Amino acid sequence: MHLLWYDLSVLLCKLGVANMSDLQVLELLENTKGRDFTVGDIHGCFDRLDEALAAANFNPQTDRLISVGDLVNRGAHSIRCLEYLQQPWFYAVAGNHEDMVIENIRDDGSLFFGDVDKHMKWLRGLDNDTRKLIKAAFQVLPTAIQVETKEGPMAFVHANIPPGMDWPSFREKLEAGDHKTQKSAKWSRKRIKGNFNEQVAGISRVYFGHTKMVSGARKLGNCFYIDTGAVYGERAGNAKKGFMTLIDITAPARKIARKPLFKKSTRLVC
Repeated sequence: MHLLWYDLSVLLCKLGVANMSDLQVLELLENTKGRDFTVGDIHGCFDRLDEALAAANFNPQTDRLISVGDLVNRGAHSIRCLEYLQQPWFYAVAGNHEDMVIENIRDDGSLFFGDVDKHMKWLRGLDNDTRKLIKAAFQVLPTAIQVETKEGPMAFVHANIPPGMDWPSFREKLEAGDHKTQKSAKWSRKRIKGNFNEQVAGISRVYFGHTKMVSGARKLGNCFYIDTGAVYGERAGNAKKGFMTLIDITAPARKIARKPLFKKSTRLVC
């Protein structure tokens, strides 16, 4: 578990970040050795994610995986978030459920509320040291990730970029500590609920999670909503209720937005 601290410290050092809380936007260079994938909200369904990676013949030596957040809560294996966060090929933005966990754990690792939210009951069975580690790990997650690709830069944000705001302005506000923009990035559904089909200028694509799309990933402008409700399908034992979507980030847009004819527990888009 202590490797997590080492890996994060090395990462922050490379970025030139003095304090762990300073990291708002993580930039990744183009992956010239392998493929980059992204995945919708995991919500503790790490066994399902293992299956999806196996189906993609994921190579941890050359490939990378970027999560759009909400690693935990609701699902049965949330504690495995630490296992994934230690991997050098795994990156994640913070979602609203990471915020919820942070808010419910005191600095000494005890819980603020004895009766935590039903989605966070998994925290009760952990000792204080493990909860402290989880809180610290979530506190250093960036709010956004930008990845260079041959198709141009691509962005990963959990929930929302305010309609009418371009990517450079969004980045600038995040890095300036603008609380309203930070909260919108993790919690808002304004863009998807309003069916805003405009492009986010200054970026080639944006991948979002947060809002469940049980019929398949959805495209609005250059934004892709890829949370297809894996945890709901797993709990129901029925892929019609939700499934996990794993996407090669440079896959053709039409393939990403294509509705699957037959729903399985995992869907791979390359």
